[in-house]
Amino acid sequence: LVDRIIVTSFDYAEHSELKNYELQIKNKEVEIPLGVDTDRFSPREKDVELLRQHKIDPASFTLLFVGALDRAHMFKGVEVLLRAFKLFCEFQKADDGPKARLLIVGDGDMRPSYAALARELAIQEQTTFAGRVLADDLPRYYNVADGVALPSTSQSEAFGMVVLEAMASGKAVIASNLPGVRKVIIDKRTGMLVKANDVVGLAKAIETMASDPEACARYGVAGRERVLDRYTWSAVGEELERVYR
Repeated sequence: LVDRIIVTSFDYAEHSELKNYELQIKNKEVEIPLGVDTDRFSPREKDVELLRQHKIDPASFTLLFVGALDRAHMFKGVEVLLRAFKLFCEFQKADDGPKARLLIVGDGDMRPSYAALARELAIQEQTTFAGRVLADDLPRYYNVADGVALPSTSQSEAFGMVVLEAMASGKAVIASNLPGVRKVIIDKRTGMLVKANDVVGLAKAIETMASDPEACARYGVAGRERVLDRYTWSAVGEELERVYR
């Protein structure tokens, strides 16, 4: 019945239920990614007021997570992130590396459990749960970060808007190597891809990023360029219009 099926990435479609209808949808799929507001999310100086509000040392490496903290979004991988950050902190103690903070933006019924896990792992002093923030304030949080993590654990994560928002903000990204998500990031150029559910691999990626601010900056610049080239709302809108016409 349909003339076209729009997917956010061929990669995700090939690993989804659509693969069971290959004959019926042959030559009907069109890839059009999600887009991001590149004026709203753009590189800016770190917000000193926000750093002060959350008692974050401007000299520390700040890793940001943005996502819902409810049971329905457990696939976002917050537990994996907390355990990886704990391991990273142990690496830092051994190497006397730079101070680091984990900044978690979002809220939900799992937040108390995640906070309890942070205490259990003895990283509560290095972890800030900022709660739900206003949409207008979200760009400020990206801008105080040095890196952004999307540690999703399953294909319930189909694309990762957080990745686009981070890259548009000029931030390096660490994300799980999942269908769809991995097509947004260019590994070792705009960020780093790690195996899903790999606590050790994620901890090592955080360590690599924290110990090399110049690489972090390069990833951020390249990520912003990639977004401007492929993921602006104007580019996405033109592709949508072309399909409808």
